[in-house]
Amino acid sequence: MTKKISRLTEKAEEKLKEHAKHHTAKHINRMKKLMKEGMSFTKSHNEVKKMEAKEKKEPKQVFRDAKSPPTKRKPKKVMKFYDAKSPPTERKKK
Repeated sequence: MTKKISRLTEKAEEKLKEHAKHHTAKHINRMKKLMKEGMSFTKSHNEVKKMEAKEKKEPKQVFRDAKSPPTKRKPKKVMKFYDAKSPPTERKKK
């Protein structure tokens, strides 16, 4: 990267405004930050895309409280031989 700049050029601002139609505000803000640090439009865009892809792969863990980690819920067991309309019957053993 090259030297930091305090303000983006008018051309870069216009390009970002057009680009914003297809991307989130978070994406645009990250690009602005990288461009102010000296990256080009294309390089900053590619870098932000990499960041977003990495975030998708690593989901954030949310704990209910500090003491207990989240538990995996067991799926409900469905009895295949039981119909809700009729009473349960015993399975025939072979």
